Amino acid sequence: MRKLLIVSVCLLTLIGCQTTRSGTPRQQAVPAPPPAPAQKAFTKTPDLLRAEKTEYRNGNEIVIHARPISEADAMNLRDESVLDPKNLDSVQDYVTYMHPDKKIDRITVMNGDQNVLSVLDHTDSDSDSPHASGMAESAGAARVPIPPPGVRMDGDITPLAAPNSSREQKVAALRKVGESKLGMKYVWGHNEDRGQVGFDCSNYAEYVYHHALGYLFTTSSRKQYRTVGVRVPVAQMQAGDLVAFNNGGHVGIYMGDGRMIQMGGGTGKCTYLPLKPGSYWYKRISAVKRMF
Repeated sequence: MRKLLIVSVCLLTLIGCQTTRSGTPRQQAVPAPPPAPAQKAFTKTPDLLRAEKTEYRNGNEIVIHARPISEADAMNLRDESVLDPKNLDSVQDYVTYMHPDKKIDRITVMNGDQNVLSVLDHTDSDSDSPHASGMAESAGAARVPIPPPGVRMDGDITPLAAPNSSREQKVAALRKVGESKLGMKYVWGHNEDRGQVGFDCSNYAEYVYHHALGYLFTTSSRKQYRTVGVRVPVAQMQAGDLVAFNNGGHVGIYMGDGRMIQMGGGTGKCTYLPLKPGSYWYKRISAVKRMF
């Protein structure tokens, strides 16, 4: 009997079965699966990204596929694909520009390895109603207070044109500041007032009004469209007016003679573009905003 017991124990050992003190069989431990390969993630948010493509998902989400890019390489590009991911207004302006007619509640930014860089809700406190601040169209001759709606004066600088300057002097000041940046590279979210290189369209517009007239206002093109200035009919457009296109996807400054000075607009830089009946951007005007 003792020999039979020893043989039984050996047999159990050979087939890999163990017993607990209570006699309950216990299976051998299954080896753990090898760890998944580590993903390549950002150690910190890059200063600049180059947007490679966008996707529209689930009827309300935009996914931006982008890769880090150096400032030197960004300055050599001729398109408008460079984003500053730290400026969330610029990211939202970018998707508005790329998808002006889409419902967008969520924006996801991803690098080429499919790692999420940042996610934000695309929400606006301003209504799309024409009665929102800055959106009600003025009947007849527009009366514009100084500063206009959505604007405050910067008391720390001396603008080229004082608040009591004539319209001609203010337009000349806008032209001088605006033309000083001709050829400057387009970078979403950048503004020289923040010590950065380049501008996007709305940061450029704010910079020009700031240094020409002492105005400070939002650098979001969507919010400039909705909340800045006094809206006037397109037929009454005058030199010095801020002009918004595609529901705030783009902005420029009308300088008279059927031209606007602006940043980007498909050119990747600061330049003049036609703004007269029949022109590409004239057909896309969403609002003309009187600024003085």
